[in-house]
Amino acid sequence: DLIITLKGGNKYRKNAEWKIAPLGTLFEITAMVFFDAIVAELMSRKGMEEETLRKRHAIIE
Repeated sequence: DLIITLKGGNKYRKNAEWKIAPLGTLFEITAMVFFDAIVAELMSRKGMEEETLRKRHAIIE
C-alpha cells in the first residue's frame, strides 16, 4: 500500500496562502493533475494510445 498526501487548500483553512482559490478548488485541481499524470504513466507503461482509452470510456450525456 502507498499513502499519497496532496497538499492544497480546503474550506476549513484560514491561511492567506490558500486564498487564491475558493474553498477546496486548489485541492481538486491538484488531485486532477496528479491522477492525470498517473493515467499517463500507466498508458506509457502498457503501450496504450489515447484512442484505445476513448473507445473503452463510458459516454454519459
